[in-house]
Amino acid sequence: MPLGNPEETEVISVDENGTTITVTQGLSSLEIQNTGSADVAFGKPSTVTFARGILIYANGDRKSWENLPTGWTVRFITAAGKTTTLRRVNYV
Repeated sequence: MPLGNPEETEVISVDENGTTITVTQGLSSLEIQNTGSADVAFGKPSTVTFARGILIYANGDRKSWENLPTGWTVRFITAAGKTTTLRRVNYV
């Protein structure tokens, strides 16, 4: 299935306190690329920790999700004392 047309690119800073993103309109796909130098974990906003999350590795690893409804959320978090940056692209 094609990703669709890219709508926006956003740079997101993430640290050990975590960052939550919410889909504000339904998307055919959402892609996140870890452009920073620290691994980041993602998961359910209310329970994710770095130790329990699913990793997106530093320096270019990426993850995408498809057919997302409005209001869908995901939280990203780094290990203690680390920071990284993510690039977000919405596909409609």
